[in-house]
Amino acid sequence: VDDIGRDGQAALAFARTISSIDPDHIALIGASIGADVALLACDAACTGVGLISPGAVLIPTGYSERIEALGKPALCVAADGDEGAARICTQASQQGIAGFTLQQYVGSEHGTAMFKNAQMPDLSDVLIEWLAEIFR
Repeated sequence: VDDIGRDGQAALAFARTISSIDPDHIALIGASIGADVALLACDAACTGVGLISPGAVLIPTGYSERIEALGKPALCVAADGDEGAARICTQASQQGIAGFTLQQYVGSEHGTAMFKNAQMPDLSDVLIEWLAEIFR
């Protein structure tokens, strides 16, 4: 794990020290390269990982395998016109990874621009529903 991956691990470790956060109920969500960081940082105590337009910058190969090896719920969100992210999410979906959820949108938005996508359902609602499901 390089420096940016360690940043994600440090953020997760810090979150676990905050008294108002249940350390047994932490999910990481990242967009673009942040999705890579979230996937790299999510460890055995992490509840799940949300990947919005995964960039595959830090994980150029074996993305689906890393999701599967994590063994945690994973949400992968991509616009169908964002070829790289759509390919990563679709490949993971096709592998039938346990706990994997695909949310694909029409368009070409990437990263946080996905929150501005007019397609339904609203990405904020999708994330909240996914978090509620994995934290049951």
